[in-house]
Amino acid sequence: MSFDNIEVEVLHPKIWVFKNILTQSDDLINYLRGEEFSSQWMQWYSFGEKIYLPIGGSSFEKFPSDLEWSEKITLESSKNKSLQEFTDSFYYITKKYTESQGIVLDNWEFGSPDLCYYNEMSGVSGTQAMNYHTDYQIERDYEPGMKFETTSVFYLNDNYDGGEICFKVFEEDYSKVLHRISYKPSKGDAIIFPSKHPVYHGVKIVENGTKYIIRSYWKYWQDGTEEYYNDKNSMGVEEFEEFLDQRHKDIWNEIVSKTHDDVTG
Repeated sequence: MSFDNIEVEVLHPKIWVFKNILTQSDDLINYLRGEEFSSQWMQWYSFGEKIYLPIGGSSFEKFPSDLEWSEKITLESSKNKSLQEFTDSFYYITKKYTESQGIVLDNWEFGSPDLCYYNEMSGVSGTQAMNYHTDYQIERDYEPGMKFETTSVFYLNDNYDGGEICFKVFEEDYSKVLHRISYKPSKGDAIIFPSKHPVYHGVKIVENGTKYIIRSYWKYWQDGTEEYYNDKNSMGVEEFEEFLDQRHKDIWNEIVSKTHDDVTG
């Protein structure tokens, strides 16, 4: 498919919106709402429900070429035109973005994009559906595991009120907020931004309707640090599990104290 006429709105050097990149979002919702997938929907915290898209993931040593992406992902998604439009669009926007940002990873992991919906008036407060956060879990930074690099959100409808995505871009040391951004997405938009500090995102409450999105990411595998293995080897299994749990809580609470100065953006 052609993306020659796609408009890009740069909200911030690290936050880009691709306007109207999805043209078949209604068909995609209807496809995944069909009887074939009815048993695969699951609860999405307190927000609503979600379903994983019926495409497999894949690993790449470097950002995939058009041919690699086609062989591993596009062929699998071609069972449905609206699903293929999503995978083509994800590849297009992330290629443009990662090239511009100069992102280089030791490995690239794609997998488990999910379609989610927010019920109206569901969230963490009367104004905020989702508090400010990063998808990269900094409290697990020194552990082995899959880490988030870029976050892409595709918006499948706009027949609701509210639901803006909000950003705070911090100084590296959290000393102040450099930028506050609020964006009301239109149907067919996709927004891409770093999954990590210093860019934090939250979502305002949805009113008078249901909001459908697709969340998708580039991730990478990271081995544990030397400190992680030293800690692990110096403790028993239960002691180390308790240590990790307390470490997660301490770091998370510290981050929350620095980033959640308000809930309205």
